[in-house]
Amino acid sequence: MSTSSTCNKPVSGLTRRALLKSLLVSWTATCAMPWQPALAGTEPISDHQPDWLPLITGQREAVLRLGSLYLEAHAEEQDRERLLASVDQALAELQGDGAKSPENSSEVVSALKRIVRDEYIQDRVTPLQGWVVSLTEARLYALVAMFYSA
Repeated sequence: MSTSSTCNKPVSGLTRRALLKSLLVSWTATCAMPWQPALAGTEPISDHQPDWLPLITGQREAVLRLGSLYLEAHAEEQDRERLLASVDQALAELQGDGAKSPENSSEVVSALKRIVRDEYIQDRVTPLQGWVVSLTEARLYALVAMFYSA
């Protein structure tokens, strides 16, 4: 069996092996670890957050740190409305692909997880100090950092 040399070429600095490893780690963590919402027991610094934002899962410190790193690296996205519009656009594109429109916060989070998974597959990722996260994932973490960091 021969393999094409194009299969192993890095795209956007991400090798196939690194992508598969990150997907495996993400899947294992999602299935095996009892994650709690990253924002459980915390109050936002603004009342104008989307209902689904507190349901973003992960370790609070990691979510806030990655969100802050993304905002530092992307000054043009340091605007809540712009980030929310980007997330809304990603949700609209998913619905354009035939997905059902989310009817509640839980369904929005499920749709966002699908978007993040699809972005990894499509190599729509961004590096953040050694981490590789999908664009929507980075934007979600940035929103968490904006709404929950003092």
